[in-house]
Amino acid sequence: MSYHRAQLNGTLTNDGGEVSACGFEYGRTVAYGTTTPTESKVTGETFSQIILGLLDLTTYHFRAVGTNSGGIGYGADRSFTTSARGSYVCPYDGTVFTSWGELYIHLLNEHGVYICTIDGAIFSTWSDLYAHLASHGIVSAAVMTQVATNVTESTARVTGQVIEDLGVVSEIRFQWGLTTEYGVNTPWQDGYAKGDSFFADLKGLAEGQAFHFRTQIRNRGGVVSGNDRTFNTLSSLGPVTLVTDELINLLGAVA
Repeated sequence: MSYHRAQLNGTLTNDGGEVSACGFEYGRTVAYGTTTPTESKVTGETFSQIILGLLDLTTYHFRAVGTNSGGIGYGADRSFTTSARGSYVCPYDGTVFTSWGELYIHLLNEHGVYICTIDGAIFSTWSDLYAHLASHGIVSAAVMTQVATNVTESTARVTGQVIEDLGVVSEIRFQWGLTTEYGVNTPWQDGYAKGDSFFADLKGLAEGQAFHFRTQIRNRGGVVSGNDRTFNTLSSLGPVTLVTDELINLLGAVA
């Protein structure tokens, strides 16, 4: 997501027995007002559309829509807020990385919030953007929460990656629940180092429900939490049913 565009995602959970045309409605209210092109999908398939021309610092609502001869099905309403034009929030004590590599900027060594503006990127190129602890002056470990995969009506796989381990093997786990209070912790897993990816399989989830989750890392520097993410379990109800997935949090999407 950037200040002027976003990628919307959905899953067709029940096609009613025939191919369905799947797309999205979106707008600044729950009246929506704008529709995207559609894709032909069957049960279990995902679909996405990139929408352009959005206003910066504006909240948009969207939902998935599926149609076939059996009628029209709608996903749940979701919303997102566009970023400021060309700006991204970065924490202190770090340098900035994208999936292209390290950016040359001054060390962020003062307490507070910083705005990083990226220019010169190729148009329509998407990238993850995150602040990474500098190679000197590291004060804590760091871990990144990544997207959930293999989502069904009652299960999901949550994933993460160790960004900084302070040079020692670390333990990792996930916290998850219905809100950002979480409430459930997976067991600590040990033996992870910088760059390692990891996952946990969640089971017994309620269908058609939004869940929050985040990663945590523990070593001699203490316990550090990663960013919050969400996923939605699928719903088996209705002749044509859809899930409006959470907006992919592509923080490094730039104009």
